Amino acid sequence: MKNNILKTVTLGLGLITFSSVNAQEAPKNKEAKFEKIDTNKDGQLSLEEFANYREAIREKNEKEPAKGDYSKRFKQIDTDQNGFLSKEEFKNRKDSKVEKMK
Repeated sequence: MKNNILKTVTLGLGLITFSSVNAQEAPKNKEAKFEKIDTNKDGQLSLEEFANYREAIREKNEKEPAKGDYSKRFKQIDTDQNGFLSKEEFKNRKDSKVEKMK
């Protein structure tokens, strides 16, 4: 009985740890992802590059294409409102979503 409880607790803690590690991208992963998305290699992401990235994620997760466009989310992330996403804006994209919700 004690052995089963210990196994259950250990499994639960392992799942929690795995989830929290995967929920936050490491900075290097974000930079590598940015470089991959920046198809024209100009050091910034256009709305088109961002939309292509988002659609690729939807396709990978076997979801239907988005009915709208991604301009609203793009504008939330584009904190300096210059029409492009810098590496820093892209890295901080989750924070920008939280700020806009306040």
